[in-house]
Amino acid sequence: MLKILIMFLMISVTFSNEVLAVSEPEAPSELTIEDNQNDNGHWIIVKYKPGSGFHHLYRYASLGSGTDSVWVYTYSIPGGFIDEEGFSAALVSTPVNDDYFWALITSNSEIPETLESLDDFSVSNIYLGGAIDNISPNPFISFNIQLKENYKDEVILNWEVPDDHGVVGNYGLGIGQFPIYGVEKYEIYRKHNDDGNFLLLGDVDRMSLSYTDSNIDKYGVYEYYVKAVDGNPEHNTITNTQSIYKLLPPPNFIVEDVPNDHGHGLKLRWNLSPDDEKGYVSFYRIYRSRSDELTEPITLRQFSSIDTLMVWEEHYTILIDSVTAGITEYIDDCVPVNGVLYYYWLQAVGTNVVSEKIAANAANIVVSVDEKPTTFVLHPAYPNPFNPATTIQFEVNGKSHIRLVIYDILGREIIVIHDGLLSAGLHEVVWNGKNEYGTAVGSGVYLYCLKADNSMKQGKMLLMK
Repeated sequence: MLKILIMFLMISVTFSNEVLAVSEPEAPSELTIEDNQNDNGHWIIVKYKPGSGFHHLYRYASLGSGTDSVWVYTYSIPGGFIDEEGFSAALVSTPVNDDYFWALITSNSEIPETLESLDDFSVSNIYLGGAIDNISPNPFISFNIQLKENYKDEVILNWEVPDDHGVVGNYGLGIGQFPIYGVEKYEIYRKHNDDGNFLLLGDVDRMSLSYTDSNIDKYGVYEYYVKAVDGNPEHNTITNTQSIYKLLPPPNFIVEDVPNDHGHGLKLRWNLSPDDEKGYVSFYRIYRSRSDELTEPITLRQFSSIDTLMVWEEHYTILIDSVTAGITEYIDDCVPVNGVLYYYWLQAVGTNVVSEKIAANAANIVVSVDEKPTTFVLHPAYPNPFNPATTIQFEVNGKSHIRLVIYDILGREIIVIHDGLLSAGLHEVVWNGKNEYGTAVGSGVYLYCLKADNSMKQGKMLLMK
């Protein structure tokens, strides 16, 4: 009886081993991974000799920066057509374009998303291959750069692209589809002067069509181009190069009081920018403030009264005027307040280029103690609006040095109507709408600024043609 039981157990073990051996799936073989030609990547052709059971494709990759690579599940390949040589093939999408190690496994049980090892599965050979972006992006439509003037100068790059830089297809199946983009990102390259190569300045994502370079603190030529980056490093779709020149500032800029006047005047002096002699400078901008902190400038045309101007320039920088290239001095004869410090900055400006804003020494206006203040009344111009002429009336309480100047809305001097002594009483002048050269000016808002000794008032009028 014992002998029969032992024989039964041996037969049972043998039978069990045979069942296990039969149930273990056969591994696929001769796996190859080929790129699907003439597309923007993300599709591969998986070719193999099938085994038994279901086939699952895995890619050996890292799931994040600093992590070890593991086998990542990619796709389950159903059974399909087998050719005369015993091969089957499938078109499979992949989220990345590059060469990776691939393997096919067979399993009759549930498979995990990642595997640290393939030892417990029936596995094909391991193959190195991947998807390739075969289509280079079309050229850029346009590319331009411009200088944005702030308290800190910046270069703004803008470009326009064709449709194939956007969505050009999809990968994945059914609701799991994802877009394929013709361009992954844009890289910005810059060269400063002629003493170096183009260096990568930064990059932006594929949805961005502009870039701001805030680091232009040196003088000279800045040259730029933009590269469209897709899934193939051999593609080289770039813009043409564009350059911008940062001017050298005017040196030796100083501010001083105008002696023997009645106040409200400061004299500015400087040497020409070295780029002035090269013809790069068109004019110089003059800025003023009662604060020593340079802010983003506000133009003089934004102020409708001298009182408002006095409040704002206590904290903000005001663009008060500009002079043409070749000029080395300027008298600011409309300084609102005597006896306080004023700060000035000077900037060389060319065609689409500027220098940095150079600060001068602080200066105030010294008025002699024997100079008695003059009081006066400035009446509104009439008619207002006007065409072609308007009359400006004012009253002074004593013999005074009167200066009446017309400015445009940008603060540029148009004409000096009067500059000299006048007796006490009511006076009137007529402006015929012409500049100092006798040329009629255009329609728009103009300012009239009246100085009587150490006092000043301002009005606004509109020329309509």
